[in-house]
Amino acid sequence: MKLILTASLLAVAISVHAQNFDLAEKFFLEDENATARSMGTAGAFGTVGADFSAATNNPAGMALFRKSEVGGSFGLNNQETTTRFLGQQQISEDQPFSLTSIGGVYSRIFTEYQGDSVVVRRTGLVNFTVAAGFNQRETLREQFDYQGFNTSSSLLTGLSQTANQFATNSIFDLDEFEFQAFDTNLLDTSLLSNGQILYSSFLNNNVEQSGVIDRTGINRTFYLSGGVNLDNKLYLGGTLGIPQAQYEETRTYTETDTQDNFAEFEGFTQIDQREYSTVGAYFHAGAIYKVNDFVRVGAHIKSPSVISVDETTRINTEARYNTRREVSESEDFNNTYNLTLPWKAGTGLVLMHPNYGLISLEADYVRYNATSIDFLEDGGAFTERAEQFNDEIDAFYQGAFNLRGGAEVKLGPVRLRGGYALNQSPYQDNVFLDGADYEREVIGAGIGFRVVPLNLTLDAGYNRITGGEYNAAYVANTVANTIIVDRTDDQFRLSLSKRF
Repeated sequence: MKLILTASLLAVAISVHAQNFDLAEKFFLEDENATARSMGTAGAFGTVGADFSAATNNPAGMALFRKSEVGGSFGLNNQETTTRFLGQQQISEDQPFSLTSIGGVYSRIFTEYQGDSVVVRRTGLVNFTVAAGFNQRETLREQFDYQGFNTSSSLLTGLSQTANQFATNSIFDLDEFEFQAFDTNLLDTSLLSNGQILYSSFLNNNVEQSGVIDRTGINRTFYLSGGVNLDNKLYLGGTLGIPQAQYEETRTYTETDTQDNFAEFEGFTQIDQREYSTVGAYFHAGAIYKVNDFVRVGAHIKSPSVISVDETTRINTEARYNTRREVSESEDFNNTYNLTLPWKAGTGLVLMHPNYGLISLEADYVRYNATSIDFLEDGGAFTERAEQFNDEIDAFYQGAFNLRGGAEVKLGPVRLRGGYALNQSPYQDNVFLDGADYEREVIGAGIGFRVVPLNLTLDAGYNRITGGEYNAAYVANTVANTIIVDRTDDQFRLSLSKRF
């Protein structure tokens, strides 16, 4: 018998975030390399400045522009993922292309009279800059597949266990995933003598399992930035950032009776699709001090980003039997909540020579466990789930350091660049990730050309980024059906700028 479970959508609303506290990763793991010049040094360009990446790295670097400038960057990513599941391995690739940054800066240099001559001011307010544009932090288009034969459990094993834990008093306590399994006759019920409901399934092991996780999205920051140059010694800057993102994730999970172990049954598929649209704001302030002509030091601090998230969830299940198909679909559930993303602070050191080039070293500290969620609905289960989400953030995440180092060598009008960055894992050491490596390594290389008569600069940059990810298809018998993803991104970027 099929029932319309009106309460199930509420169950989705209040349980999604408690189960998926790691949804914050979709928004707080950012790529600072908006321009090819910055990418060439693996992002170690905040204290160097005079580059559009400074607006979202260290805003004081915007004050180092001495001329007005416009520019833009384009990028191509070659994304390769290797997925490990039930002893099997699969490889997927994609190549998204994107416009990664556009910016314009107005720089005003002040002059003064020395006798009858007009010269550039050397003390006080030497110049100021105002800039606007956007930096695209991430362009995401990835799909990875997994497949294996499971002799120990089924997704239905896990669903029946959670149903027997939380929904023994009424089927109206089932969440949407459990209800759809019940609605398509994948879960069965029996009534115990004490009036409670017992859930079970004919399918508990010996099935071929496969899945696809498909993700697309963009994460960009629009900015209004400004900086001042005081005495040609102290550079101060600030950025009002408006982060905006669209993100979609579709998880398709299938189990198939490839050995004909279950009479009349062929297989089932469950699809979980989630769409996110976000907009928020933060303020970022920075300072750079020129110790002498060869040494600069810098520091910056970025406030927490407060973003509003509109989320749409839809779930459907199809069970395939020899003589029929059973389908159960949810309506679209729309939910709005606020995420507060981590604050960040950093410092940098630049050693430079006007004729030979520079070496840049930078370090950031990101307080990942300062992330929190706030449902707009008050009281009841929403408050409980928000508290659970925030407790899990505090229990699993930590503060972490991002370390970067890069160099630029001058060869006449040519600039050669190289760099390395290491981003520590946002997870605490005691968190079970089953070998997934959330530490991120970046190797950077680049080249630049300056066409002096035309005031044009052309830069090309390359980053090789490696990292990992932990997933679980489901949990059954307290054991996660683990999916490990190893990811390699080869990113190419081309930037063109014109000074006036």
